[in-house]
Amino acid sequence: EKGHTKSKRTRTVIILSASQVLCERGYDRCTLRRIAETAGVKAGSLYYHFSSREEIIDEVLALGLRGITDGVGAVLDNDSEFPDHGSRLAAGIRAHMLHLYASSEFISTNIRLYGQLPKEISLRHRPSRQAYTAVWDRSLNRAQADGDLRADLDLISLRQLMLGALNWTAAQRILFLEGIATRKAANRAETQQST
Repeated sequence: EKGHTKSKRTRTVIILSASQVLCERGYDRCTLRRIAETAGVKAGSLYYHFSSREEIIDEVLALGLRGITDGVGAVLDNDSEFPDHGSRLAAGIRAHMLHLYASSEFISTNIRLYGQLPKEISLRHRPSRQAYTAVWDRSLNRAQADGDLRADLDLISLRQLMLGALNWTAAQRILFLEGIATRKAANRAETQQST
């Protein structure tokens, strides 16, 4: 049992480290060596937990999509706490943003890297992405059917615009924070050079 717990903990650290490396370096420069270094394990020990770099990356992408789909889906399907479509959609937007900012660096990694992924990897994750959009489509369709959204609105375009704008804000936040970190590092380097 103790060894199993340590193994599970190490696997989690590897996945978190892979997410960090993917965010910092992108898909092409995410190496097993860098993941291992970030995780504080030997590169060869990664193969105890995963068969390949792609399997690690698949796990990072799947965790993010699963987390946001479950979290936002639970909100959008919660008619008792959010009895009207407006409050439910607003709560869904809040839940989406919470997942992007606070709950899961996995989904931020997913959004940031999706365009960099080789076609075979992006195709493997397409059903999960479609499951997430289906959560929104169901809620938007219900709102339109009940007359709370105009009948002439193209709901697919509305969903794409809404999620695109929300995801863009998360990407801009990451770039902003990276800029702050870079400036702080440059200031520290200047201070050290002047002393």
